[in-house]
Amino acid sequence: TTDTGWFRFSNTTSEALRACATLVESGADVREVAKHLFEERSYAATKLMGRALGSLEVACEGRLVWANLTREDFGDCQATDEETEGIVNHLKGVRGSEVAVLFREDAQGKVRVSLRSESQVDVSKISHLFGGGGHAAAAGCTLALSLPESQETILGAVRERIEALEGAPGVTSEKR
Repeated sequence: TTDTGWFRFSNTTSEALRACATLVESGADVREVAKHLFEERSYAATKLMGRALGSLEVACEGRLVWANLTREDFGDCQATDEETEGIVNHLKGVRGSEVAVLFREDAQGKVRVSLRSESQVDVSKISHLFGGGGHAAAAGCTLALSLPESQETILGAVRERIEALEGAPGVTSEKR
């Protein structure tokens, strides 16, 4: 369910749905699985989410949203990087956003970057520029730059791609 975005992504196949049907027929408790995967998070992860949402910013008429988490945020919340799971997806949920980026400063001073796209912006192309990986809708990389330098670098690359799409044939850009 996570790989298919709870059956919302284009990789939702009949094979994936049949596998889930088999699990339910075998006694899997769908409600309990959903609760565990999508509704529960630790106290530290919840505090960390609040920090990230408190740093939320937008650009490109709301088409680009981002947030950051500093080393201090992790320390204050007594949280680990694993507890950032899902935060970038909340950013992506901002109405009108097409690309969401979460910047996470690690203990060594590097910045881990998570990118998500709901548009024709292929975030894997951005992450590959910086040694990362992923696919068109979800990608990431790690930069050996300060948090402000990482934001300038990545956000500049995202802005370039959003602006390049604005004039492309067959691409519409609604303000939301």
